[in-house]
Amino acid sequence: MENYTVLSTTALRLRAGLMNIGEAADLVGLPERRFRYLLESSRVFRPQTRIGRRLRSYYTVDEVDQIRRLVEKL
Repeated sequence: MENYTVLSTTALRLRAGLMNIGEAADLVGLPERRFRYLLESSRVFRPQTRIGRRLRSYYTVDEVDQIRRLVEKL
């Protein structure tokens, strides 16, 4: 009998390199509230990648790197 590890959808998403706004804010080094302010003021772009036909969008690793460079210039 083999042992299988069941991964949550969040773990699978993170393994694929897709992050929600809170996770992206953590990686950039900003509080989520500040990150959302930058989103609302159009200083940071919104996530572009969707999983299937779901409404929620996610940032890719490359997008988070771009945002990190943008935030460093602010």
